[in-house]
Amino acid sequence: MSARAQSRVAPERARRPQERNLKVVRRKSRSLIQRGAARRMTPLMLGGVVLVVLLISTVLLEQVLMAQSAFKLEDIRAQTEKAESRQQELILEVTRLENNDRIEEFARTQLGMVETNSATSEYMVADIAPKADTRLARQTPQEELDLRGTAAIVTGRGEGP
Repeated sequence: MSARAQSRVAPERARRPQERNLKVVRRKSRSLIQRGAARRMTPLMLGGVVLVVLLISTVLLEQVLMAQSAFKLEDIRAQTEKAESRQQELILEVTRLENNDRIEEFARTQLGMVETNSATSEYMVADIAPKADTRLARQTPQEELDLRGTAAIVTGRGEGP
């Protein structure tokens, strides 16, 4: 006998007599396994429970996010109302400050300004030639003015052209 044949025979001899009649049966498919109805439904039930838990979690998360957004929106609305009321106050303040009577009164009382008589007032003009590249306002000579359609030009002494 070959060494291989002896190795097969030797373990069989060492086995107990009851085990000699046992054989290993190989199944070709799992369909031979008989499971109970509860055991077959376990994966479906587990998947269903996971799906329901995910659905509930998603709905709850959506509700929480909507509540947070509502609080933020309410804060923004409150800030907008404050800003609008502040804007109205500032518009009223600007309107009050732009009043010509108030400006004239402030000039007389606070700054000590007085109204001048245009007949007795004298004006001084500096005869300085500005550089060509400066961005200063320049007086246009009388000859270059287009006076068509104008009624009259008032000079400092109350005379016409």
